Amino acid sequence: MPRCRPPIYTMVYASMYVPVYTPIYAPVQVLVYTPVYALVYAMVYALVYTMVSTFSCSVYTLLYVVLYTLV
Repeated sequence: MPRCRPPIYTMVYASMYVPVYTPIYAPVQVLVYTPVYALVYAMVYALVYTMVSTFSCSVYTLLYVVLYTLV
C-alpha cells in the first residue's frame, strides 16, 4: 500500500491562525483556548498519522479533506 506523509506544514500553518480566531480583547481566553486548540490539532494529527499507516493514499486524502472541512 502506498503511504503518504502527513501535511506537517499545513498543520503548522493552520495552527498559526488559532490566536486570530480568539478575541484579542480577552487575554484570558487566548491563554485558555490556545493550548486547547493546540491539543486538538495534535490529536487530529495523531489520528490522521495513524490512519495513514493503515490505509491507502486515497482513503487518507478523503479523510484529510473531511477533517479540514470540519475544522
